[in-house]
Amino acid sequence: MKRFQLFLISIFMGTGLFAQLPISNIYMFSYVDNGENINLTDPVLLTTFNAEGYNNQPSFISPNEVYIVSNTYENDFTDIIKLDLQAEELYRVTATNGISEFSPNQNAVKDYFSCVRIEADGKTQSFWLYPKDHSNSGKRILETFDNIAYYQWLSGGKVAFSTVNDDQLDLHIGDFNTGKSKLVIENIGRCLKIDNEGLLWFVHKITETSWQLKTYDFINHKMQFIASTRPGKEDFEILSDGSILMGEGSKLFLLKPKENLWNEIDDLVDFGIENITRLAHSRNKLILVSTK
Repeated sequence: MKRFQLFLISIFMGTGLFAQLPISNIYMFSYVDNGENINLTDPVLLTTFNAEGYNNQPSFISPNEVYIVSNTYENDFTDIIKLDLQAEELYRVTATNGISEFSPNQNAVKDYFSCVRIEADGKTQSFWLYPKDHSNSGKRILETFDNIAYYQWLSGGKVAFSTVNDDQLDLHIGDFNTGKSKLVIENIGRCLKIDNEGLLWFVHKITETSWQLKTYDFINHKMQFIASTRPGKEDFEILSDGSILMGEGSKLFLLKPKENLWNEIDDLVDFGIENITRLAHSRNKLILVSTK
């Protein structure tokens, strides 16, 4: 691997530390899948502008554009920021005083992107759509829920989302058009992904020590066990060939389709990566979050 390049942009402003959230940084690699293994090259630290702050939840909106969540502008609140990886420029997407946005995703309703907001009361967690052209202040959806944590858009106006209930997350399937929803299963992980076949992937926390990766066919209401996760890990990414990528400490593990054995593919400790959490990929780019 090469030494880290720095993602230096002149318009980056502010550092600041969000005391209630962990220090976290976002890294990008180029990767090549040779059929047997994945080779990572060209590491880049994307969040030098806020290296001692909170930077998390990356989501590709195009092969060269990424939404992230960061507290670089306001120490006590998070905003959505867009990184243009090709032009090496940063744009502040949201600037809502006293409100924090999380979980940005463009794959929503036409001309809108979506996010979860922690409202000014510091408790309500609501689901919102914002116009991409900033023509208005957005609108709240699934308004009967004030405890939404994470979500994943499905087909046909459906959305999978989790709600916070005591110390656990519960999975629901909602309908954007009708506002109706149903509970699917209790006690899941925070990561929700959809594959090329339209299946929803999630982690089912059966016990404190038994966490299972599962799929859910929301049309036929069928659930399937895939494999046990790495111990105590709930973040994962689905690659183009259907393989599953998961981090554990500084290491990356790969689960090939129709296999139940996790294979270590790389250890990134030499690059200051200590605790890999969220992952996202697009074409030949892999982005990961490391927390301290």
